[in-house]
Amino acid sequence: MAVIIKYAFLTWIKRIGADYQVPENKDALVQDIAINNKGTELFAAISTDDSSWLAVASIGKFGELTWKNSSFFQKVKYVSLAISPKNQLFAIAQAIGLHQININKLTIKPEPIGSKFKATGLLHISSEGDRIYAGEFKEKPEDFNAIKIISLTRAIAQGTISVPVNGRDAANNIATLDEYPPRYW
Repeated sequence: MAVIIKYAFLTWIKRIGADYQVPENKDALVQDIAINNKGTELFAAISTDDSSWLAVASIGKFGELTWKNSSFFQKVKYVSLAISPKNQLFAIAQAIGLHQININKLTIKPEPIGSKFKATGLLHISSEGDRIYAGEFKEKPEDFNAIKIISLTRAIAQGTISVPVNGRDAANNIATLDEYPPRYW
């Protein structure tokens, strides 16, 4: 159900993109959205080839959006967003890695979580909120060569592994079933 709602919101936002004016750039696209766990706020990643805006809107009783805040990031292309069960916002910066976003201020920590890696757009948070799965590429950002598993509960050096697997971002997604695949740490 949440996937259907997210798809409907994403389609709707792309269709009425004029409601949110990206400063001086008509080539910007909504890359992804995430809705907080209460269903009261929508976060949007809007980007051009080399820059991004993260924006937040309140969701009204009848689904209307009231844009509240935005932040601009140069030389970063945010392509995926996800909310954890603990209501934490994470974003994939293409070819850079995974960032945690401060929901209240739309700011990021300067270094990616885990280590810097060539991130594609694939992003999934485990149902427990303790692991993040992200696509990783070697040559082209639209083709992943591995899934990086990042533990949010262990020291970074111990909690990041890559599982070799190949595919195209546009034709794939990441899903997990509780403890499968088994934990490696």
